[in-house]
Amino acid sequence: MLYYKVPESLDGKKIINPNKKNWDRFELVANELYTKTECKQRGIPLGWLDLVNIKKTETYFFFGARFN
Repeated sequence: MLYYKVPESLDGKKIINPNKKNWDRFELVANELYTKTECKQRGIPLGWLDLVNIKKTETYFFFGARFN
């Protein structure tokens, strides 16, 4: 499955999502995995992230974030 992985250089980068009415704010976590639809929903530019191909069974969730 294709995921977008947050590089180490963007760890702690603050994102403000203008797609939501309340301007949802959150920070990126290094090595966190996102799907394409999650990136769209959260307003993360795909050009910032690294594209990786990882089996869905090789991922896990830790405190609500997906990792490999």
